[in-house]
Amino acid sequence: MNVALVFVKPHAVNDKVLSLTRSHLEGKGIKILKQGELTADVIKAKGIIDDHYAALAANAVKLHPRELLVSADRQADFEKEFGKSWTQACSDGSVMNLAQYQEKNPSLDVTTIESRWRAGKTFKLAPGNYVSLISDDGAIVVNGFYGSMREKFTAPGAQVNWMQVEFDEASLSWKAFRNEVIGATDPNAAAGGSLRKRVMEDWQSLGLAFQPNTSDNSIHASAGPLEGLREREIWMQVSLEEDPFGKQLLSKGVKLETIRRLCGNEVVSLGGSSGPAFDVFEEMDSSKAIEHVLELQKSW
Repeated sequence: MNVALVFVKPHAVNDKVLSLTRSHLEGKGIKILKQGELTADVIKAKGIIDDHYAALAANAVKLHPRELLVSADRQADFEKEFGKSWTQACSDGSVMNLAQYQEKNPSLDVTTIESRWRAGKTFKLAPGNYVSLISDDGAIVVNGFYGSMREKFTAPGAQVNWMQVEFDEASLSWKAFRNEVIGATDPNAAAGGSLRKRVMEDWQSLGLAFQPNTSDNSIHASAGPLEGLREREIWMQVSLEEDPFGKQLLSKGVKLETIRRLCGNEVVSLGGSSGPAFDVFEEMDSSKAIEHVLELQKSW
């Protein structure tokens, strides 16, 4: 059985959307095992959204730029783009993370910072690591957009409603769940009849303040079994050992240490494909994922 986390994002939380989400999932043969809600104060106090966004958040608010892993090639490209080496920029303070920039500019709200950050040319240093020059003061800021993302979940009155769902991979693959049941990240490109498409099309009658878009697409759903496992640990505060998929892994001989490494999104190589674990296992059904995890464990 596949087990995923689905949640309604703060901008879309109301009785009509919640009712639609439940009926839509159940109409597709998906069982809702558990459901609950988290308010903004809890999300903020427990750092839930920072854990959810992982690398994006860490690079924006936790890690000093000199702690970031930037390849030699990207460092060379950075120097061409900004006229100074990465090492020099870290040393002289011209490159800083979002938290450092906010500390230096306490009068600027996150929306203003994001607007100024996006006005410059965005440069990708590594996965989850983007910089842009804020021309107003010459600062090169890491992930200057993250403050706005976080505030959507932590602003007073915000709320997330989550659902732990289960579906039989024999009748509904993870790929079909993600693309046909939930719909593409961009609701305009989502399959007809998918949940994101339905919310986008009926946004006014559902009582939303604006039409959903790629950034605010109303619904989140786990992209794969490992990501789902980690998301349930974050949002439901359930231990890996007590999670349904965690139990499946352990019962098949996967060590808890292996599960923890994979839930940390460690880079893995599998069948000629290499990348963060969540990406490698994306849209993979649970039974096949367990087989591949056991293969990986042999080499660790």
